[in-house]
Amino acid sequence: MGGYQGPYASAQGSREPRFKHDASVGIAYLYLSSEQRADQTPEKLLACLAKQLPQGCSHSPEPAEQVQVAQGQVNGPLESAIRLYARTFIVVDGLDECEKTAFVARLSEKVFHFQLRAQLGISFFATSRPIPLIEKLFGADMCL
Repeated sequence: MGGYQGPYASAQGSREPRFKHDASVGIAYLYLSSEQRADQTPEKLLACLAKQLPQGCSHSPEPAEQVQVAQGQVNGPLESAIRLYARTFIVVDGLDECEKTAFVARLSEKVFHFQLRAQLGISFFATSRPIPLIEKLFGADMCL
């Protein structure tokens, strides 16, 4: 899984202190790296989120290690992982490290799809250098 193995293995150990003891809040991290571009497909990264989120959930129906994500079938497992929590934060560091603008659009589109579903309380945060396409994807949302 390349550059995102580390965050997958340690994300719950580095939870935001304010949510550390709140089982209703899930936090998942993706750290994108230009050196790992070939391994960082939207499907692999979303599958990583689907496996990462159950790690901090005491009421998860199955251990994170047993979560299976079939190629091209990431939406179901990811939605199930998101539904484990009342509130989910997805943090993507280095969105601008992606090789192709189509990649950024597909990854963001999938995350925004889940974010727009009102019954799934998702907040999506990303870091990036100022790139017009990425700024356009986030539209009127806050940019710092």
